[in-house]
Amino acid sequence: MKPTGRKIDDKLVEELKETWNAMEATFGASPAPQEDWVSFVSERKALAKRRLWRELILFWAIAIPLLAAMLLLGSGLPAWFWIGQGLFAIAGILLFFRELRDDRDEGGAEHERSR
Repeated sequence: MKPTGRKIDDKLVEELKETWNAMEATFGASPAPQEDWVSFVSERKALAKRRLWRELILFWAIAIPLLAAMLLLGSGLPAWFWIGQGLFAIAGILLFFRELRDDRDEGGAEHERSR
């Protein structure tokens, strides 16, 4: 007689429980104290808040000059427009590389902390 799906499932669950108990006995784990979790969450919250403000400042630092440049173009001052476009492009490239460096530095610190 062929075993039913329920019997197979029960057998697999029992084997998983045995394996889990063996792992628990070998690698004991205890949860971190609540103070550590509170510290971790507050640190992450502060990091997210700093990143949000940095991104908002970056957005407005790019958006306002870009809008001003578009207005200059519309008013018939193409020379000023192209000068502004060049300056904003250079500033954008510099900010982009700065962000990459900051993200790399934060990622490295996070990687070291997780070890």
